[in-house]
Amino acid sequence: MDWRLADATPRRIILDSAFMSGLRRTLGWVDPIDPSLFNLHPSLANLDNAQRLINILRDNHYTEGTGFEGNILQFRYLYVS
Repeated sequence: MDWRLADATPRRIILDSAFMSGLRRTLGWVDPIDPSLFNLHPSLANLDNAQRLINILRDNHYTEGTGFEGNILQFRYLYVS
């Protein structure tokens, strides 16, 4: 998901065609109806749990936050240091 992780929600993930294509490929999905996060793992049926996992990934990846100030700090860390 790369930079899209900053704005990720369970709904946005499901609506992301690249993610869904990868999910179909990973699961070997042949059903005409798209899989849900539940098909990846049963615990992801609870969207609050899925959002919690997204938040953990986001916090680990964007240690300075995802707002303007966080981006400036991360830019300085990556390119100026």
